[in-house]
Amino acid sequence: MGSEAPAAAEHDPLHLCPLAQYDEVGGEAGTNPAGQAHRAGPAERGLAPELRGKRPTAFPHSVWELLEHIRITQHDLLDFVQDPDYEEKLQWPKDYWPRSMAPANEKAWNESIAGWRKDRMALERFTNETDIDLTT
Repeated sequence: MGSEAPAAAEHDPLHLCPLAQYDEVGGEAGTNPAGQAHRAGPAERGLAPELRGKRPTAFPHSVWELLEHIRITQHDLLDFVQDPDYEEKLQWPKDYWPRSMAPANEKAWNESIAGWRKDRMALERFTNETDIDLTT
């Protein structure tokens, strides 16, 4: 017989992305305001440090670059929706992406995940508890 095809995950760059696999339903890691449980994704369980700054073949960003981009953008969005005196400080696209492909160290990785998680929860609270009409 011929050789078997490699597993799909080997060719799917998103299998390395901790946020792409984030699942809001099921699991043990807390509950959101709507009562849905959050399952810990690969970023929260731990991604091998050597993969954090690696760009998968034919994919333009490493997991670190995606995580930091999402964290930075989400934080800016949170500032925008909560601060009536918001002033745009970041330049697009330069300031919305990290300057390196990999985190400087374990502390930088952990702080990025913690910041992403904290702001994600704040956005959830804002959208569920705000008196602002978000539909107009």
